[in-house]
Amino acid sequence: MLAEVNPSGSIDRFAPIATGAATGLVSLWANVPAGFPIGAAAISATASIFAATIGQRGVALHLGSAALGILAGTGLRVATSPAALEPGTTRSGGFLWVGKLRNEAYSSLPHSALVYAPPGFDPSRPFAVLVYFRGWGSCVTVLAGAEPARCSPGGRSRTPSDLMGQVDRSGANLLLVMPEWPIERDSSDPGALAQEGAFRAMLDEVMVDVLSPAFGRPVRLDGASKVVLAAHSGGYRPLADALSRGGLPRRDDVLLLDAFYAGDAAFLAHARRGGRLATLYTSGATERHSRSLADALGVPVLTAGAPLTEAQWRQPVIVAKTMIDHSRIPLGTVQSWLQTRDLPPR
Repeated sequence: MLAEVNPSGSIDRFAPIATGAATGLVSLWANVPAGFPIGAAAISATASIFAATIGQRGVALHLGSAALGILAGTGLRVATSPAALEPGTTRSGGFLWVGKLRNEAYSSLPHSALVYAPPGFDPSRPFAVLVYFRGWGSCVTVLAGAEPARCSPGGRSRTPSDLMGQVDRSGANLLLVMPEWPIERDSSDPGALAQEGAFRAMLDEVMVDVLSPAFGRPVRLDGASKVVLAAHSGGYRPLADALSRGGLPRRDDVLLLDAFYAGDAAFLAHARRGGRLATLYTSGATERHSRSLADALGVPVLTAGAPLTEAQWRQPVIVAKTMIDHSRIPLGTVQSWLQTRDLPPR
């Protein structure tokens, strides 16, 4: 009797491996939280066990291979994904601190703020301070960097703003301070930092407890030649609070990056006191509030959407439309603004 020949046998043997590899690749490249593929792996494994108990060995083998492939892909994706800056990390040539402060927005957060001084920063010479108020759905440790990263394990990849790189390239003797609020949340609530004098207290603590020991000499906020404030998107509210009741010694320049959703009184008062103000808008609410401010101050609105020239950046009040995508407006724009603020050089 001739033996029965199955010409597709070798294919059948490798099909489960192919199934696992394919599902692993899906997990590797899908931009979803890690919990989703892990859950899918658990369901697949459970279904595999059930299929085996009812005698469906082929189905069980495929489902089991899929579960293993999902887990392998998820592990590889997490291992190779760019990571956000972690507390205690350092940056070559500069000073970087991510940690807890007594004066903070929320005590429940893993860190209160990010502080960065570029290579060559010298607190014994005139220096400036940039306080950057981030928008919704991200975290300071991602926005400070130059690569997409996750704010927390299992979170989705977030768009960076390269703020440290922009400070580096500005050439200014400049400190970057980024307060933190609820991470990856649609919230503009500065928590305890909304209290009278809270922003001043936070910055004083940064100077005395973080920077002075790091540089081996007293660093004081009152010693700053300029304090400039910038906000992107939902960062408008903490910036408005800092202007109106933050207790800051100086509020020289304000930059709103598609962030003028409210706070008209605070921003208008700042401009009328002689503070420089720039608001870049896209459409909708930020356009309405920006145009209203321009009308109140009697300044023109730049509607072309083209990048601002150096001469335009140097105007006391700037109201301008931008064609840049909302999430990418800070990229490069912060550097252009800094380089026209007459900040002390490194």
